[in-house]
Amino acid sequence: MEYYIFISNDCNLNCNYCSILLKKGKCNIPQEPAFSVAELNNFIDKTQRKYNDKSADIVFFGGEPTLNYPFIEKIISSQDSKFEKPYEYHYMLHTNGLLLGEIPDNILKHLDSIMLSINYDKIPRLKLNEGYFKTIINSVRIVKQRKPIPIVARLTITEETSLYSEIALFNPFFDAVYWQIENNYQFKDFKAFRDSYKY
Repeated sequence: MEYYIFISNDCNLNCNYCSILLKKGKCNIPQEPAFSVAELNNFIDKTQRKYNDKSADIVFFGGEPTLNYPFIEKIISSQDSKFEKPYEYHYMLHTNGLLLGEIPDNILKHLDSIMLSINYDKIPRLKLNEGYFKTIINSVRIVKQRKPIPIVARLTITEETSLYSEIALFNPFFDAVYWQIENNYQFKDFKAFRDSYKY
């Protein structure tokens, strides 16, 4: 069973395609989780036992979950107990990567993979050694030196994005590249986008 745990609905980026930040104010979404670690664990335990599932796959999600590392540590510590359970935990972190280089050892030790969402709007086209791009690539290198963990680049593709160029740019730094097409009501020029995408 997969569990997407919202660690924080705050974020240190402002991606124009992010639905969480747009809806946070309108829908009164809380900044931090309104549930306790004990309540979360009880829910997971009941669900796992109900479906006799042998794997509880926990995805730390947001907003930006690395803004609340202490809460992630609490969850992992509480689940890393000496009591035998009829299932095992697997952890994945979904992050924008800006604070990934500061990840605590106890969290990194338990992670099975990291998915890093990339905001292509913040990537400079000429000087890739500056700012945002440099920060996330350095974070990936720091993590890889500490633990050889799979790190996946996650891109959001729009009509303005060259999928080929983006994958060529990120492929050397990541174990895999995953992308999704931006959710919108209509394309300005669908045929041009389709032709570019197919290419």
